[in-house]
Amino acid sequence: MRLRQLWFPSVCAACGADLQDGEHIVCKNCLERDEYRLDAPFSVRGADGADAPLVYKDAVRCAMHAYKFHARRAYADGFAAHAGDCLRAHLDDWKPDVITFVPLSPGRWMKRGYNQSAVVARLVAGRFGLPCERTLRKRLGVSMQSKQPREQRAENIRDAFRVRRNAGI
Repeated sequence: MRLRQLWFPSVCAACGADLQDGEHIVCKNCLERDEYRLDAPFSVRGADGADAPLVYKDAVRCAMHAYKFHARRAYADGFAAHAGDCLRAHLDDWKPDVITFVPLSPGRWMKRGYNQSAVVARLVAGRFGLPCERTLRKRLGVSMQSKQPREQRAENIRDAFRVRRNAGI
């Protein structure tokens, strides 16, 4: 991936073509190759339903890393657009009352300067006229997921989050 693609997200993160209106992060041609579109069903233990708009690999992974770790806030609109399209497909079934997000530890928030999932959640909530609320808190002392081997990530995150008092859920 060229550095230009990280700093100017108006080009496709996969092929470098200029993004057209309505295209975000990855152009329609690259999405149509089904390389980055997640179409396979999957489940999350304990959840009534699950979906995701993009496959986390290659260009999408690089864009997510640029957004999370290199302050490329411009990617928030693209991730929110994809997440919103994904949610729109399930609105009748899921009937959400609120949009929430994964909290960061205070130290991680201070280092990054913002919570990337909160930014995307607020954009998605605004699109559907839903409230965006901070419903979870993160337990102190949880190691960074990215520093854990893949096989230890589930154990690392177990019991890492709690519902906040007065969260209303």
